[in-house]
Amino acid sequence: MSSSTISGESRAVTSGRDSRGGRPSNVRARLITVAQRLGALVVVLALWTWFARTKGADANFPTPPQALDKLGELMRTSAYWHAVSETLLTALIGFVIAAAIGIPLGMLIGMSRRAQLSTQFLVDFGRTIPVIALLPLAILVLHIGRTMAVFLIVFGAVWPLLVQATYAVAQITPQSRQVVRAFRISTIERIRFVYAPSMLPFLMTGLRIAASISLLIAVTAEYLGRVPGLGVEMRDSGETDPRATFVYMLTTGALGLMLNVGLVVLQKRVLWWHPSQRGKVD
Repeated sequence: MSSSTISGESRAVTSGRDSRGGRPSNVRARLITVAQRLGALVVVLALWTWFARTKGADANFPTPPQALDKLGELMRTSAYWHAVSETLLTALIGFVIAAAIGIPLGMLIGMSRRAQLSTQFLVDFGRTIPVIALLPLAILVLHIGRTMAVFLIVFGAVWPLLVQATYAVAQITPQSRQVVRAFRISTIERIRFVYAPSMLPFLMTGLRIAASISLLIAVTAEYLGRVPGLGVEMRDSGETDPRATFVYMLTTGALGLMLNVGLVVLQKRVLWWHPSQRGKVD
């Protein structure tokens, strides 16, 4: 028996062992990941407790058990859930309007090279304007209320959607465009079979960014503009009950986390066919 045959058989045996041991390796990797995340959580909770009992004691900064107790107390009140629902509704309205404006407009700009060049400066200038700088103008024109908050959300969230939609359409290959023109495919079929598959990976990223921005601006507008929601509850409780303020802050962070996780799951389901998502959907 030649040495090449022996080495080939040894590689085959090794490969078989790797394939049989693949699942334990994956399980081990997941356990390591979970352990690392739990370790990081323990460190954060330890630092939180240390700060609450030392530097934050004078400011009535809550420890983790105290924060959980306060959270349970607030969750039994209707005011807490009303604030959560108001913030989510405001963010959702602004997010939907931003998507309705940014995605179609970005598609139109992306279809024309001249349109991209002529609007590039305006888009770059507009998305660099801090939303908070528009708050005085929004209050002056729209007055304090949900309309003002929605306006700020739309202004802040429309840019990532506009830019992503523009890039998504612009990167469609000239060959695909020629095929569409040659076969005289209808507009609906173009969007369904040509534009949508190419745009979705870009748009899902833009939607995740815009959703986070919408929630952030909603809370900011509520805090500074005294619009009903989590923001105004944080502001009002800051002087009377710092622990409640901290719980409202945690609630905002939890909402942002759940929103991001939900959109990631949606992205995996919608883009199951895309190379970036293959093998990630259970």
